Amino acid sequence: MSFVESSELSASLMAKYGSLEANAGGANKLEVNDSVSTFQTNLLRIRKTSEGAIEGLKLDEDFIIFIDGIDVRPPEIAYEDYFECVRGIIEAIWAINNDFFANIKDSKGRIRFVLLVRPDILLRAGLHNVNTKIRDNAALLNWRTTYKDYRSSSLFAVADRLLSAQNDTATGVGEAWDHYFPFHAENVRHLEGKAEEHVSSFLSFLRFSYYRPRDINAMMETMRRILAAKGDSSVVNASDFNDPSFRDAHADYLLGEIHDQLLFYYTQEDKAYPSESGLPRYGV
Repeated sequence: MSFVESSELSASLMAKYGSLEANAGGANKLEVNDSVSTFQTNLLRIRKTSEGAIEGLKLDEDFIIFIDGIDVRPPEIAYEDYFECVRGIIEAIWAINNDFFANIKDSKGRIRFVLLVRPDILLRAGLHNVNTKIRDNAALLNWRTTYKDYRSSSLFAVADRLLSAQNDTATGVGEAWDHYFPFHAENVRHLEGKAEEHVSSFLSFLRFSYYRPRDINAMMETMRRILAAKGDSSVVNASDFNDPSFRDAHADYLLGEIHDQLLFYYTQEDKAYPSESGLPRYGV
């Protein structure tokens, strides 16, 4: 890098000590050829040194290195340019996991890179046999559930755990949720015409979510702040959930989530357009 930045001086020095002609054409040629070869040599040396150091490790346990945040594109970088970087990271992780880490000998423990990325971005990377790679090597976090089976879903378990962790009296599954949200969701047809054994307030939360833990957590936090501002109790009823202050606050959260999803592909100017009132609206 320094050689390229000081191309004229570098060319003069090489011409002086290497018996080369220091002319404009020679400087350009040196800048291209010598800088590229030197850069590649340094990269190869870094790679070999790093691989040798990792191969020398004697691990007793497995280690997973998570890489997160690549689906957030900096606004000053164009999508096409940034996606080429993302594509390179995805291909590099696949190569190092399969071609290097998998072939390390004499080590009980293993190292593996895990990329945390949205499925739509991974599918755009253009990996060969991407369907097979996803099926055999990826873990898809699927939090979807149904009204009938929500009580046994992982999504409900996470939400109930968040509440029971701060409630010493809640011991059974769903007990903490039933304590803080003791109401039934509206317009729910009970199975086989029988009254449901447990309250179904969680279904109200599902209706206003993208079926992700952070959506449920965001609703609980929004409700907590609203009730705290009003000085109400910590128990939430149906009127609290239907209150316009909660609905408006959660609508802003959902809009922000869509906004963040689109940031990878579009700029702020692409997503927003002026409304008739002159206020910004989002074209989502």
